[in-house]
Amino acid sequence: MRTKSQIPGASLFLLFIFALPLGAAIPRETEVRLQIASPEQLTVVITEAQKKAVKRRGSHRWDIVAKAKVVAVKKTKSELKKGDVVEIRYSMPNIEKSPEPGAWPSLITKGTRYKAFLKVKDAAKKHYEPAASSGSFEKAGEG
Repeated sequence: MRTKSQIPGASLFLLFIFALPLGAAIPRETEVRLQIASPEQLTVVITEAQKKAVKRRGSHRWDIVAKAKVVAVKKTKSELKKGDVVEIRYSMPNIEKSPEPGAWPSLITKGTRYKAFLKVKDAAKKHYEPAASSGSFEKAGEG
């Protein structure tokens, strides 16, 4: 008679399952389609970034508010130009407290340069939000 410890396949399967990330990323080709469709395609440098813990509808989340200086414009529907400062706002789950499946924009950090794929949230206030899910921010080199 075999015991659980004698079934190596089952142990490997469980190890594999628990090693998978909780957030399911979307396929790269979907990210690219969302990036191409984004109304604002910019290169920005994050000048301020705040991450605030909130609890919304029973879910622990991070509310992100950042200011970014536009350093290059590839495409813009809101007539942004180099030198403009915009505010980026979005929310994402705090995976450590509320594991949720899905794909979210990455956490942006002060002083980092990104290719940003955004859409207007409030044009008058120059508030923007991610437009390409997990492909909304890509680190960009000096330029």
